[in-house]
Parts: sequence; C-alpha cells; structure tokens
Amino acid sequence: CPCEPPPPTNIPTLSEWGLIAMAGILGLGIIGFMVMRRRKVAA
Repeated sequence: CPCEPPPPTNIPTLSEWGLIAMAGILGLGIIGFMVMRRRKVAA
C-alpha cells in the first residue's frame, strides 16, 4: 500500500548517536563557558 511509509532501518541509531553527540557538544560548551567566566572573574 502506498499509504504506509517503509520502515526505517538505520534512522533510529543515527538519531540516537546524533542526540548523544549534540548533548556532549552542548555539555562541553557550557562547561568551557563556565570555566572561562570563572577564570575571568578570578583574574
């Protein structure tokens, strides 16, 4: 039936890795930003 889309094969794993990478990058960015601010305030 053309109404139903084909089942995804590698999309879930790719999306999971993408979310993990995004979370890691955001976490590192936030930590780096806080460290920079602390160093500027301390200095």
